[in-house]
Amino acid sequence: MSRKIVISFDFELGWGVLDSELWRIRENSDLYENLRPVFGQLMHVLNETEIQTTWAIVSSLLVESESELDIEHLPSSYKNDVVSFYRNSKASTRCGLDLVDSLQLNMPLIEIASHTSTHIYAKQKDVKACQYVSDVKKSISTLEYYFNQKIETLIFPRDQSDFNNEIASYRPLNFRLNPRYGLNMSTIFRVASGVSRVYSSPPSSRVILGSYGELYQTGSLYFNWLGGKYEYFKKILVKMQASRVLSITNKSSICHIWLHPFNLAESKEHFDLFVTFLHSLSRLRDKGVVEVVTMKDISELHKM
Repeated sequence: MSRKIVISFDFELGWGVLDSELWRIRENSDLYENLRPVFGQLMHVLNETEIQTTWAIVSSLLVESESELDIEHLPSSYKNDVVSFYRNSKASTRCGLDLVDSLQLNMPLIEIASHTSTHIYAKQKDVKACQYVSDVKKSISTLEYYFNQKIETLIFPRDQSDFNNEIASYRPLNFRLNPRYGLNMSTIFRVASGVSRVYSSPPSSRVILGSYGELYQTGSLYFNWLGGKYEYFKKILVKMQASRVLSITNKSSICHIWLHPFNLAESKEHFDLFVTFLHSLSRLRDKGVVEVVTMKDISELHKM
């Protein structure tokens, strides 16, 4: 048995922050435009290293015109946010068809997952379980039609898993959860957890079987340091933690790393570190030290 590494991407462009001004700020900085060449370079590296990955896609990225938006199921406030975002954003901010198409070149190595249809999150004002589940259903239907691949994984927007039971009763998917899921969330615990990252490796992914047959997989390392007043210190931590991921010797452990593709367009240093990490990971895989697998692969192993 060898150690297992999962890498998942939350692929959302401006949809991830459509209810705030952040998408405008990022758009005005040309972040979504700059993502295009970086995305192509990433695809090249993933193909070159033959690294398997899970891509959780907001399916509305596939929409080319406002008339194609399917949003009648949404609560009115969020529906208005979606329409405003769509009408006022650039195509490169809201549409990822050019990027999604390049994913298809690596399809044998990629698991397509859902990140909902509109990136609605469970704590969104006035959202009901039936509305949230409808958004997930629409996403799954769209992605399965487009990619001709059964969708077996959902990554919750903003890690908000409030409606997990309702979704699991519809379809027992694989869910990625925050590393702190189910743990003590007191202030003292959070501070201690943050401090421990200075000297300890990222936590192993915990795999939990749900009552409907769904499988919960907690994350281990968010591969991003950009943003906020603690950016300098977060960068040091991410570099330390990424190095430790490569040196863990526990053969039974699972390490789950996640990030957003646009993170890689925010900083060349960040992109270069991630590429270096991928090459190092591929060398360890080729030596038989680790396996690089998808969320679906983890699920299949635990359900055998």
